Amino acid sequence: MNFVFDIDGTICNNGRYIDPNIEKAILELSKTRNVIFASARPIRDMLPLIDSSLHKSLLIGCNGGIHYKDGSFGKTRYFKKEQIIRVIEFIKNNDMPYVLDSDWFFSLSEKKHMFHDYIRSLSNYELSEKKLISKGVTKLLILENKFKNKLIKYLNKQNILYSLNHHTQESFFDITPTKNNKLVALEECNIDVSRSVCFGNDMNDFEMLDNAFISVFVGTKSSYNKASIYTDFHHVHNVIKDLSSNALRTKCLSQI
Repeated sequence: MNFVFDIDGTICNNGRYIDPNIEKAILELSKTRNVIFASARPIRDMLPLIDSSLHKSLLIGCNGGIHYKDGSFGKTRYFKKEQIIRVIEFIKNNDMPYVLDSDWFFSLSEKKHMFHDYIRSLSNYELSEKKLISKGVTKLLILENKFKNKLIKYLNKQNILYSLNHHTQESFFDITPTKNNKLVALEECNIDVSRSVCFGNDMNDFEMLDNAFISVFVGTKSSYNKASIYTDFHHVHNVIKDLSSNALRTKCLSQI
């Protein structure tokens, strides 16, 4: 049985570290179960949060854009270079603050945003925009939701295919290459999601949760109405322990 964990908003609510109770429950779980992490974060910003004993686990970064296991990168999805150059020119002309991610590095917009300081505090892997584009762009994070409709209209007009994720806990959204999501990435890594327990809290988790054997949603039915289990952040560690011990799993199986 695989256990797949989203990070921000699911097992981490401060952007800096995984809740100690949750971390303890995951470490105990990892002794008998296959633990996987799937996040909107790039790999460089996932590793510092995860206990070093789990660094060889399968990590899915950039909402499915990057596979990483045993310290090595697997498949990585990049935007077509000529397309992302046009998109960046458009967002610059419309004064949008943004973050560009590659497989390991990042670049920040000239338009300042307080989130830039947070990104820089996580790592020192910043590159010039030109160098990062030459390496390949895996994710474009726009730091103000008010630009979403304008950018979507542009992308559609230019026939640029993309996947979009809105981050409900922040006023951000990101675009990644088309058909790019956590579910697809897990399947590409030969993870049978239908035999997995998946934890998530946001729209970038929905497809993964839809197909999970048991889905645990950190939030309410008003945000996502298909979960096997609903919990709040402060009780996630108890759900992990209950599922690991089979006590709650038996109950869930009768509901699926």
